[in-house]
Amino acid sequence: MGDPIRSQNLGGSLNRLDSRVSGNGTVGAFLPYPCSSYHFLTIKRQFSTILFMKKHLLIAACLLVLSASNALALKVNDLAPTFFLRDANGDNFYLSDHVGANPRDPAKGVVLVFFASWCGPCKKELPELNALVDEFARKGVKTVIIGLGEDFDTLSEMLDGLKVDKPIVLSDKYKKVSEKYGVVHIPVTIIVGADGRVRDIVRGEVEDFGKMMREKVGKLK
Repeated sequence: MGDPIRSQNLGGSLNRLDSRVSGNGTVGAFLPYPCSSYHFLTIKRQFSTILFMKKHLLIAACLLVLSASNALALKVNDLAPTFFLRDANGDNFYLSDHVGANPRDPAKGVVLVFFASWCGPCKKELPELNALVDEFARKGVKTVIIGLGEDFDTLSEMLDGLKVDKPIVLSDKYKKVSEKYGVVHIPVTIIVGADGRVRDIVRGEVEDFGKMMREKVGKLK
């Protein structure tokens, strides 16, 4: 048989250790063994460490994606990526036909607006843009709106409801062009100069869109 006094002292020491580890002994009081709170806290710390690492790995991944998208995003003075898309009449629209080196139908510039039927701000801005198409055309500037990820049936229904009928309408159903231009959120308006370089980029909703566009297009030469 063991020494009962020593056994009592050992039990008391373990219980005191349990109380010190758990802070107030509360955890130990609900667990069957004197050292169980120590094991519990060890597992808890390991679990917290794993969550901490996962959180920071997720943040790092998000920052990597964001930096990659920023690196791909178009900037002012960059050459506008060339593309062609079919318009609502079934004809192909080539950006290079109007701006850049040796255009077939030269223009002073091209306004590109990326939109979608589900985009609230687009519904506010497109009618204002529609009212400026003829004015821009007299200055030699073409106005093109590009539907993001949608077919002509969906786009036409929206545009008919808004009475937007003057811009050239293109469908980027598979988002190939929007990827080239680094378009993630809409609306996005890109103004391309006669030399094929980006003159201005407007991302997101803008107050008094029509006035702003008139000013920016007025700077094209």
